[in-house]
Amino acid sequence: MTDAPTALPGPTGLEIATQWAALPPEHLKAALQRLEPELKRAHEARMETLRIAEAAQQRQLALDEKEAHRDFLLRAGGLAAGFVLAGGMLGAAVTAVVQHEPWVASAWGSTGMIGVIGTFIPRFRVAPAGGRPAVGEATASDS
Repeated sequence: MTDAPTALPGPTGLEIATQWAALPPEHLKAALQRLEPELKRAHEARMETLRIAEAAQQRQLALDEKEAHRDFLLRAGGLAAGFVLAGGMLGAAVTAVVQHEPWVASAWGSTGMIGVIGTFIPRFRVAPAGGRPAVGEATASDS
């Protein structure tokens, strides 16, 4: 789809008006009267192009807003799941300490816990093998 309307064959109204400018004022008035409908058509075509561009921009803004909302829900859900999982793992570690099981407590409450919880928190996600950043991960072009 082109942004500009297609040109009609033949001379434009402006070209006709410039040719008639050398003639008496009555002829110029006739040329300007012939130019007016063409200018109206060109204006209407520009307004239609502008309306179409604004509609496309509104659709793109709506899509961007929807994508941002989905991203927010993903991040909020991941944070909530990570928080619940961290609390459960720390609770299990405390229970294991009370039960005199230090090895189990260290397994539940050590750095392995960060690896498990990190899968739920968007900023801790590792980029997949394809090289594209994971969902929610900042890229070099974002800064």
